[in-house]
Formats: sequence, C-alpha cells, structure tokens
Amino acid sequence: MKIKNYLEDYVEEIAREQLNKIPELAYNERALMDVMALVLNKLSPMYVVTDMGRIITEVKLSSEQIRAKVLAAVLNAIKKIRKNLVV
Repeated sequence: MKIKNYLEDYVEEIAREQLNKIPELAYNERALMDVMALVLNKLSPMYVVTDMGRIITEVKLSSEQIRAKVLAAVLNAIKKIRKNLVV
C-alpha cells in the first residue's frame, strides 16, 4: 500500500457534485482543481499507509460532521473562484 491522503478523493467527490450544479463551472476541470487545492490546503490531511488506517479513515469520512466541514470548505472555495472567474 502507498501513502495516500484519503481526504483528496472525498474532497473531489463533493467538489464535483457541487460544481456540476453551477452551469458555468460544470465539468470544468480547472475549476475542480482550483477548488480542491483551496480546500485541501485549508483542511488537515488524512494520510494512511495501512489497511487498518484506511478503514479507520473511511469510518471518519462517513461522519456527518466531517461531510459538513468538507462541504462548507468546498462552498467557500467555489465562492472564491467564482469571484475570479474568467470565461
């Protein structure tokens, strides 16, 4: 197993979900990368290197509190990139 920040996949999932609700940002890979960079720099990483660590992290990521925290960070990041959007 390699070292992995499991928060990356989770942030990407939520960011895609939210960006696809906004016509000018839907399916925009640059917007996705910008949002992910902002969010991942704001939140604490969740690195794992073992299967046990992966399981524990997946349980943590399933909590509503973590989802709310990630969703709030994603929405704030989207707000920031929309201000600087060049179409």
